[in-house]
Amino acid sequence: MRKLWVVMFLATICVLALQAHGTGQAGDKGKKEEKKDDKVPDVYPAALFTFEERGAGVRDFGPKVTDILFAKLAGRPELYLVDRTDLKKILGELELNISGVVKPSEANKIGQMTGAKILISGSVIQVDKKTYLIAKIVGTETSRVLAASVDGKSSDELAPLVEKLAEQVAEVITKK
Repeated sequence: MRKLWVVMFLATICVLALQAHGTGQAGDKGKKEEKKDDKVPDVYPAALFTFEERGAGVRDFGPKVTDILFAKLAGRPELYLVDRTDLKKILGELELNISGVVKPSEANKIGQMTGAKILISGSVIQVDKKTYLIAKIVGTETSRVLAASVDGKSSDELAPLVEKLAEQVAEVITKK
């Protein structure tokens, strides 16, 4: 019985020593470091939805824009993109529209189920002789909506426009 108490005593001391070592030292300094951990993480988990197409001139552009944007954002170390296959499954469970429309009121529920802190949806629009790529960036914890957009001539190549959009989306996410 005495050996058990000695082992428990030593285990308690080890745990306390590890806690003090992990936070720098016990006391106020440990509390300051706890506050430091409350800051925004260095890696932002995000979910990317298929972009909507608005206008006959941008038919079949939505999936193309989404795929290129996914590739560009996935290459950025500050972003972690949720697997889109898992995302479709979760959306099916929630019985939400997979068209890419994300309502801020639904953002929190999607974020909890996917682990994403940020939802990215958007539209490809053709107006007159211009093509617009508009990304809507929704925080799942706050439901705050931010945006990024680029535009170009309808005759311009799509990939460079999406690359510009990816840069803007990443900048908006890392700034906020």
